[in-house]
Amino acid sequence: MKFILSNYLILVFILGLSLSSCEKEVSVSTNEKEPENHAKIFINSKPAGAKIYLDGKNTGYITPDTVKWLLAGEYKVTLKKEYFKDTNVVVLIDYNSVPSKFLDYTTNPNMLGTLSLNSEPSGAKVIINDSLTNIKTPFKVNNMLPGIYNIDFDLPGYWLGKQQVIIQSQRDSYLNYKLKDTSLWVNYNMNNTDIHSNDLTCLAIDKNGIKWAGSWGYGIVRYDEKTWQYLDAANSPLLGNYVNCLVVDNLNRLWIGTDGGMAVKDGENWITYTMANSPLPANDVRGIAFTSDNKIWIATWGGGAALNDNGNWTVYSPSNSTFPHPYCSAVAVHPSTDEPWFALFGMGVVRYYSVDGTWKNWNKRNTAGVVATSAPPGSIRSGILNDNIQSIGIHPDGDIWAGVAAKIYDKGGLCYFNISAYKWVSYVATPSNQVFSITFSPDGVVWLGNGGAGLTRFDGTTFKTFNATNSRLENNYVNGIAIDKNGIKWLATYGGLVKYKGN
Repeated sequence: MKFILSNYLILVFILGLSLSSCEKEVSVSTNEKEPENHAKIFINSKPAGAKIYLDGKNTGYITPDTVKWLLAGEYKVTLKKEYFKDTNVVVLIDYNSVPSKFLDYTTNPNMLGTLSLNSEPSGAKVIINDSLTNIKTPFKVNNMLPGIYNIDFDLPGYWLGKQQVIIQSQRDSYLNYKLKDTSLWVNYNMNNTDIHSNDLTCLAIDKNGIKWAGSWGYGIVRYDEKTWQYLDAANSPLLGNYVNCLVVDNLNRLWIGTDGGMAVKDGENWITYTMANSPLPANDVRGIAFTSDNKIWIATWGGGAALNDNGNWTVYSPSNSTFPHPYCSAVAVHPSTDEPWFALFGMGVVRYYSVDGTWKNWNKRNTAGVVATSAPPGSIRSGILNDNIQSIGIHPDGDIWAGVAAKIYDKGGLCYFNISAYKWVSYVATPSNQVFSITFSPDGVVWLGNGGAGLTRFDGTTFKTFNATNSRLENNYVNGIAIDKNGIKWLATYGGLVKYKGN
């Protein structure tokens, strides 16, 4: 028994010595000193926040900071920052000093990017990170520091457009924003603007986007979407205050047809034409159109047609040519032939053939036009409805479109001449009995201004009419239509100027 107890005590003693020895081998003194020889480097960047890599390995440091515990020698320092191009630099460090390295991203053109901005419609002011700039869309911003930017587009009449965009080094970024308008319809009249007349008769938009509207008895209105101005016979060389037509030529000159003659406004300079100072056959000018080489065709009320070829005049009337009628409502020049088509009030439509100098007339009688009492409204018939043609236009596909005014026994409406089939087709009392104006959007949609029936859109299949009952159009007499470069329709009405932003 003593032997067993003695052996047990010896075993416990030996085990205790073993455990004591193990503890001494793994222990670390808390008073251990840092190595006396180690190198450091201070690295900073503008902007800060770049990850610091040494010889391709992430140090865990972010600028600005001091990288410690290095051996002396040469190192490849790489800075990595989101959206920026990686930057590499070689540094030599030793134990005797703490070198510093500063990298300025903002002065390195290779770090910058570009941003092309556009909005639909264009002309919006650009706000970048809540700071208003002096730029308007479309615009390309160069030398932008990489990062995330908040871009706002501000255009009167539209909701503020908000978008985020990422700019990266040596990358071209693009941002196109379609603005949402606050209202499809905007009515400008004497109650809410400085416009001096609500009785507008015609409309034109020049190459600078300025809107020009003719009025009935009050001259011309000029509107640049900021201020209103007006010109009349008292404050300008305008020949009459009853304005029938306005046209802008290839040189951005404004041509004006009035009840007192024709005038052209070229900046601050004016030229006037009357029966007294030119061969103009009548002072009541109803239409003006230009050929590709700037010859001027003029439609007059009572004097027939006239051609002004760089000062050389030719007059066409029933008394001196085959021109069939002295009362012209409008004129349009066909772009493929450079030949004029005249709307005649009382004699249909007439075309000039430059090859032999003759005129071809189409009217209700020689096109087998419909009998008014037998053709219900909305029906389609061959021929011209009646001979009171008051508007005319050339469709992008080359067909001729004419607006017809109702007579006592004849309905009005819309008719067109199919060039390829060489025949006239009419829409009876459609979209109305009085089609005052015709224009076309680039996609071929026909826009019609009606007397008493509002604005009509026709896509070749369906007529859609907007009036004071079913839309915010305030006046149903639409006398003129013009479409600006953004596709916005501008209307001259007897209730003032109207802007329609819809399709």
